[in-house]
Amino acid sequence: MIRCTVFASLFVIVVSPIKAHAQPGHYDLGQKLRAFELAWEQNRDPAARRRALPVLKTVVPLLFAGQNPAAGRAFDQPRFLLRRAEEPTAE
Repeated sequence: MIRCTVFASLFVIVVSPIKAHAQPGHYDLGQKLRAFELAWEQNRDPAARRRALPVLKTVVPLLFAGQNPAAGRAFDQPRFLLRRAEEPTAE
């Protein structure tokens, strides 16, 4: 009896379709993180790194809150701040 129950439950698990839930935006976030890491490694100026650090600290809470677009912007802004002191324009 136990074998029939185990076999039946395995059959249901194997035969039933499993939905894969996509994680939209995670690939883009990974690309933005990678671009930021490259900019961080290329720019060794301590002043530029100090400018970028406060904005970078906001990324983790945004990721935990599930706010992927805001987290993407939070990755882009410190990358631009590593290049120049002024904020990037909307263009």
